[in-house]
Amino acid sequence: MQTMQLGKVITVLDAELWEAREVFGPLFFSQMKMADLILLNKIDIQGKGKIPQYLNEMHDVFPDTQVVPTIRCNIDPETLWTDADAKKKYKIKPTHLFKEILLDGGGSHGSNGRHHHHEDHGNGGHVNDASHFVTFSFRDSRVFDESRFKAFVDTLPWELFRMKGPVRFQENMTLVNFVGGRSEWLPWEGDPGTQLAFIGWDVDGADILKQLKECIIDQ
Repeated sequence: MQTMQLGKVITVLDAELWEAREVFGPLFFSQMKMADLILLNKIDIQGKGKIPQYLNEMHDVFPDTQVVPTIRCNIDPETLWTDADAKKKYKIKPTHLFKEILLDGGGSHGSNGRHHHHEDHGNGGHVNDASHFVTFSFRDSRVFDESRFKAFVDTLPWELFRMKGPVRFQENMTLVNFVGGRSEWLPWEGDPGTQLAFIGWDVDGADILKQLKECIIDQ
């Protein structure tokens, strides 16, 4: 008899229900704890300051679970996939694809349909903001210090829930895939340069890029 393997448990949670979590009792928390990935949905109808609060609380209660804030469960498809096979070949998606995912979600625009734009004219920095979702990218050919970069990843705020791309270290090229507080590191055989794309909720992209650049060797 052929068996079926469960690869990943994904739970959708309306953000407003987290506020009332104590009402639902042990079954609610059991379902959340079983999830590999929680999509914290309908964040557009919550107060701006509530989302960072919810993310901090959820990561504290479920430290081994990825949490990604969404509007209409709209995320890039790779977030839903199970842990990647190390033998698989990867191609980083251009940052504009992440941007399109966010802007086409319906309800993520401001009332006038526009979004704010800011550029960091340092090495490879670019920042976009649309209704508190922020996307930005980084590209650089210089070498990163691996220990400093790992410390940088460990201190990313919960609101920065997506980072992906190859990073150039002294001894190797590594594909870093960071989702909702957890990351996987895989060998990279593509172009020998760092190319990172980020997605966050109301984060300071310029400040994160500044911290990232401090990981570069011989600036």
